[in-house]
This record gives sequence, C-alpha cells and structure tokens, in this order.
Amino acid sequence: MQKSTTIIGILEMFEDYYSYRDVQARFAVGNSTITDIKKKFAVMDIPLKELTTKSPKVIESMFYANQHPGKNLPLPDFSQIYTKLTDKKSKSNLYFIWRGYKKVHPDGYQYTQFKYYLKKWLDENHLEENLRMVVERMLGEIIYIVILV
Repeated sequence: MQKSTTIIGILEMFEDYYSYRDVQARFAVGNSTITDIKKKFAVMDIPLKELTTKSPKVIESMFYANQHPGKNLPLPDFSQIYTKLTDKKSKSNLYFIWRGYKKVHPDGYQYTQFKYYLKKWLDENHLEENLRMVVERMLGEIIYIVILV
C-alpha cells in the first residue's frame, strides 16, 4: 500500500511523460506497483486535478480498499500507548503493552500486526521521521557542503 503523496506523484510524473525508470528512481517502487496504480486510476475515470483535492485517507482508500476484509479486531488507543512509550518516567516497553492488550483481547492482533498498526498510526499522526524533500537541480549549478563537527 502506497501513501497518497506517492500515488499522486506517480500519476503526475506519467502525466508529464516520465519513463517507468524515472518514476522508479524517484519513488523507490517496482514496475508492478506503478502499473497497478495506473490501472486503478484509469478505471476511476476522474481527472488528476480532482483527485489531488481529496484528503490523503480518501485517496488511499480509493486505491487500496480494505486490506484485511473480515477482520474487525479491536485496536488499542494508540495515543495512550504513545504517551506511555515517550514518558520519561514510564518503564513500559511495547512488548509488555502488547501483553496487556492480549489479556484484555485474547483474540486480538499478534505482536507483529500490533507493531504494524502502531507504526501506521505513528506515520499518520507523527510525521517527523517520514518527511522527504525533493531537490530539483542542474548539475554543477549549486554545491552542497556538509561539515560534520
């Protein structure tokens, strides 16, 4: 499942006649992912400008329907978990929080899926680590110098 910015970026690059190789290099996705996004967009029959006005969650749900059909397992309150994990006085770790979740919901998600949904929640609510900046430049125009002290 790709994020909405990746989906829009791929479609915009193809609208500007970029090649598969250029799109792969920019977004680090494979041919099958690119083809899948293009096919799904062609079926939708809406213009790209209209798609860009929609919210990220709506765009992702348009391209990727329910990833786990039939699974209606309860999820914990991730904001509370985040607070516990980032509190300096708390000695909680994710594994013990998950064990508490499993005591309350014995049929709930296993540890790996629990971590997956927590990471998904963190990506949606705390984006500091997920930011990217595209720098378009001509060779030799600007030199970036990084000095490590």
